Amino acid sequence: MTEFAQNILALLGKSEAEIRPLLPEKHGGFSPRPASLHLLGRSAVLAGSEDGVPLLLVVADSRRRLPDGFEGEQTALADGGVLLRCGHSAANAAALRRHFPWCAPSAPPACALSAGVRLDGEAAERIGLFARNGVFPVLSGDGTAAVRAVFEIFSCDCRSGYAVDGGRAGTVSACEAALAGGATFITLSPSPAPAALSAAADYAGKHFITEDRQAFFFNSETAGACVARFGTLADFAAKVRALPFGKRGAFGLGIALDGGPEPTCPAEHLFVIRELRRRNLEISILFLRWPEEPEAFASAFRQHVSIARTFGGYRLAVPFSRELPANGSGRCEMLHLAPDGEPIEQIQAHFQAAGLKER
Repeated sequence: MTEFAQNILALLGKSEAEIRPLLPEKHGGFSPRPASLHLLGRSAVLAGSEDGVPLLLVVADSRRRLPDGFEGEQTALADGGVLLRCGHSAANAAALRRHFPWCAPSAPPACALSAGVRLDGEAAERIGLFARNGVFPVLSGDGTAAVRAVFEIFSCDCRSGYAVDGGRAGTVSACEAALAGGATFITLSPSPAPAALSAAADYAGKHFITEDRQAFFFNSETAGACVARFGTLADFAAKVRALPFGKRGAFGLGIALDGGPEPTCPAEHLFVIRELRRRNLEISILFLRWPEEPEAFASAFRQHVSIARTFGGYRLAVPFSRELPANGSGRCEMLHLAPDGEPIEQIQAHFQAAGLKER
């Protein structure tokens, strides 16, 4: 490790683009990630792993040139240089966010194709693939996801933004905990609760027409079922939006309508979005339960896209494994690709089938 750091020290006069190709695939037990090498004045910050243990290295030409905030084991190098071996701690994640602001998460943007990424062994490969295709990653994992995500994003040199998924929450207190843990995206899980039955009167017996002239009819049974299942969801979302962890838009909201045994019907989608908009509430991603049979999926997909186009500003979560119907996908920024353990080859094939090209 000392010899490797000494080599980095000798290259500090060069640019990042010049240094990265010179890094070996492996040096002793250390495997660097070349894309992660970044310069801060007369110091370099680099991610990698030593015998499978992830590390962050900071190499500077003197102790006084070490960037502030990084914590780790110091080793003296020749010519007054110094090596700092840093673990993947919260303090070092904070230092990366401070020195490299693009390492800080944000809410999912209003209009961009997005995709979920589990922070597992294939995370780096998936993040890289998404970045090349202009896809906004939403990273998820265990309770340390917010810290782990910073190191993964830095290692991939992914500067186009990302969100940290705080998981699903059914209470305001659970949302508070997720935000306090560094999440910038939370999915609200509706739970049956007493709602004003009068709300059903706003829907029962009425047709709602989308911008492409599709009609959705609510009979009394459908209206009552929507109110019973989702009648308090918009009020729940309003309470979460009012949390003191940030101003409006500081974190993104998802809505989970995929909790039932049956596919989400278009009426449920329309009811929930309309109730949210009546309260001037925006969401980022809507999670639906889709039919398994391909023809039924294609029909449901076109109906849900029609509703989403009419209201705008959010994306529909669709599994990677589903084949989108021809001429029915809508704008690609209307989709959130939901992972389910597919290999990277299948995800690449998905992009090719959707007509997206790496850039």
